[in-house]
Amino acid sequence: MNKIVKIYFHKKNTNICDIYFSDKRKITIDNSYLVEYSLVEGCEISEKKIQKIISENEYDRAKEKAFFLLTYRDHSVSEMKNKLKKRDFNEKVVNKTIEYLLKHKYLDDTKFGKLFINELLNSKKSGMMVIKNKLFQKGLSRELIDNLIININDDVFIKNCLFHYDKKKKSFGDKIDNNKKSKLYNYLSRKGFRYEIILNVFDKENI
Repeated sequence: MNKIVKIYFHKKNTNICDIYFSDKRKITIDNSYLVEYSLVEGCEISEKKIQKIISENEYDRAKEKAFFLLTYRDHSVSEMKNKLKKRDFNEKVVNKTIEYLLKHKYLDDTKFGKLFINELLNSKKSGMMVIKNKLFQKGLSRELIDNLIININDDVFIKNCLFHYDKKKKSFGDKIDNNKKSKLYNYLSRKGFRYEIILNVFDKENI
């Protein structure tokens, strides 16, 4: 058994406190645990109960951090895992938090992927390869990415490719020779557009 020798309430964050034990250990927990576990100065507590409180407190902190991150934007499962791990939550707590978020639909890679694709198509005017790479970087599986991409009509990519073509062509002047055509192709390729899409645009523009 261990004894609580002091409970210190934080002044800047009044929702948490430090508990000092007779074995010189200190833990920081949410104040709600004081009531839930009847923790007061001078009381004795088993090691098992201390570890239970620490574990539950870490889980609550991880969920709180996840909800904070989700207020800014949607996250993929992989993104959320990595961000929680970077904040020093152990793997068990991270996995438990992810399970909770998935169960309650706070995380959904399919929904996230659709929203992210919509942003890339409409705001960034991106091509297919850029979209695939960015989704992969967000941690989505290749199978899910392929299922999301397959429903996009090529007309959308042609429209986006034309947008970047018109933007870049202004710096080349009226006459497009083979050298400029090659540069345009490389530029559009870097924007993620497939060979067939770029040729389609070139045919439309008669170059």
